[in-house]
Amino acid sequence: MTDQPMDLAALETWWESLAAGIDRAGPEHEALFLAKLALLLGREVGDTETCQRLLQTALEDLT
Repeated sequence: MTDQPMDLAALETWWESLAAGIDRAGPEHEALFLAKLALLLGREVGDTETCQRLLQTALEDLT
């Protein structure tokens, strides 16, 4: 894990990969794919407080 956030170009590349992964999983497996990805990323981050903060941030402005 790195202590530095992704720069905008890397974030855009990640966003495109994420969108492609969601498309590849298909509508019937989208939620499972995202849950598995979240667990893997959380494990990689290794910090419960950071994961909880990011979870709350992701829940903001969903509508």
